[in-house]
Amino acid sequence: FNNTLPFLRGSRRYKESTVVETVHSFTVALALVVTISLTQNILILFSVFLVSNIITKFIAYLFYTLKVHKDPETESSLTKEDKRYLKYAKHLSIQNIFLVLANRADSLLIFQQLGAAELALYTVANMLPEQLKGSVKNLSGLLLQKYSSSDEQNVIQKGIPKRTMQIFIILVVVTLLYIF
Repeated sequence: FNNTLPFLRGSRRYKESTVVETVHSFTVALALVVTISLTQNILILFSVFLVSNIITKFIAYLFYTLKVHKDPETESSLTKEDKRYLKYAKHLSIQNIFLVLANRADSLLIFQQLGAAELALYTVANMLPEQLKGSVKNLSGLLLQKYSSSDEQNVIQKGIPKRTMQIFIILVVVTLLYIF
């Protein structure tokens, strides 16, 4: 289900990609905020986090990926270029495993040094900021793809300062809301 966003970006459907990512981040954050206000049970919080992630990504997968993309029926129908892309995708998947392990090393250290309760507290404290960060972190990738496909130098020179200021204002507002 995680392939929906890369599929939409690769198809140059940037608006849909942004909508899917924003709705996903907002839904998960809202589910966590509501759950935290109702209960302090870590298992329920973790379950809500997992279920909200799975449901939003599954719905996006159904509405955006399955309707458009048809996989080849058999391995033998793949072209030489398709096989190259599959090999590259497998390489990226293995590489991603190491990236996830490196990003979670802090959790292992906290668990080892402080214990399970402190790790749970640390994880819950980081859920909302991570969800908010997720909605903003791919803006540069979207803008880079948009500007790299444009042939008009004038559009690029006028657009980058404007978009930079817009992103700055959005980040300031999000930061102030988070501090509040």
